[in-house]
Order: sequence, then structure tokens, then C-alpha cells
Amino acid sequence: MQSTVPEKLTVYVVLHSAADADKGVFQSSSSMGGYTDRERARERLRTLVKEEEAQMVIPFNMEDFREEYSSDHWEVWQDGYAAGWFIRYEIVPVECEVRP
Repeated sequence: MQSTVPEKLTVYVVLHSAADADKGVFQSSSSMGGYTDRERARERLRTLVKEEEAQMVIPFNMEDFREEYSSDHWEVWQDGYAAGWFIRYEIVPVECEVRP
């Protein structure tokens, strides 16, 4: 009898990472959810970005504000100080081995 359980499964994990050196905040990356459907992960990413944008406080001159995004990531940072202030959300595909 053949199993209907796939041998491998991809889970799309939405990760969040951020830093604000001036405030002494260096967060470890954290999972914001895992999804077996990439489009659901992208929906979650878009929701998280909208929430972040609504509450984000830019602690520097807007001339130094930079943003980069794709369907699988969003990142903002301070130009010339990217390691000192940034916020990032990204989707990381994780290959899982499935055993019955």
C-alpha cells in the first residue's frame, strides 16, 4: 500500500528581526508563523508590514530612511547606519522531512 503522506514538505516561515542600537535593542529573529502555502505566508507578511508601518517611529531624519521589498521580504533601515537601526520581515522556506 502506498502512503499519501509526502516525504518532504515545505513550510514558509515568516521571520521578524529588528535592531535599534541607540536604545540598546538587539532582538533575536522571531517566527511570526509558519504556513504550508506560500501565498498565505505572503498575506501574513503584508499584514505584519501594514501593522509595523502604522506604529513605526523613525528615530532619524527621513532623508536617511531606506526601504526595500519584494513579495517575500520587507526591510527598512537608516542609510549609513543599517546595522544600528533596521526592521525586517522575510519568508524563509524550510524543507521538512515527513515520516508516517
